[in-house]
Amino acid sequence: MQVRKCLVMIAALVTGILLRPVRTNADTITNFFVEGTYGLTPPFTAAFSGLLTVDVTTGTLTAIDVSFPGSSPAIPNFNQIQTSTTFGPTYIWLLEATNVSGDWFVLNFNINSAGGTLVGLTGGTITGGSLQHAPPPATPYLYIDSGRFFIPSAELAPEPSSFALWTLGFLAGILLLRQRTKGSAAKRSPRLSYDQSPSSRR
Repeated sequence: MQVRKCLVMIAALVTGILLRPVRTNADTITNFFVEGTYGLTPPFTAAFSGLLTVDVTTGTLTAIDVSFPGSSPAIPNFNQIQTSTTFGPTYIWLLEATNVSGDWFVLNFNINSAGGTLVGLTGGTITGGSLQHAPPPATPYLYIDSGRFFIPSAELAPEPSSFALWTLGFLAGILLLRQRTKGSAAKRSPRLSYDQSPSSRR
């Protein structure tokens, strides 16, 4: 009886979590951490990093904020998107962005896993790029060697409601297992019987 009460309580909690009002978004906005190396001539050892924000539902790159720390002279962050499109048969995405100084940041990255669009994008590799003082095809003053972009682990963490459902499901499984174990043990235990007829007491 106690097990049944616990199961009823767990079912009620699960129902409450599933039926609670939630704020839903039409699109899924994902932040990708981007990192790579750059320089003027090989080997490229200077590092750049930043964030790319992508609506992976519509396949739209909505924001960029990439910095080149340690550059001399200092290069302001690139945060203004100018071009975002795919090109070529190998699903290379072209991203062009500018900063407050009017510099151009050209970045090519591989999205082969996404089938030629940013819909459902989960990450990829940087295949090249450059920094220029004017729009392409101006002569680059720095070159992007290689790099990657990926979803930070913090954004992959499940929502609290998911943890709650997992916990409740785990507890329900333990209670059901205990109930079945007790039932099997009761069936296997021998029952004592005795004859209460008058002849047996003589």
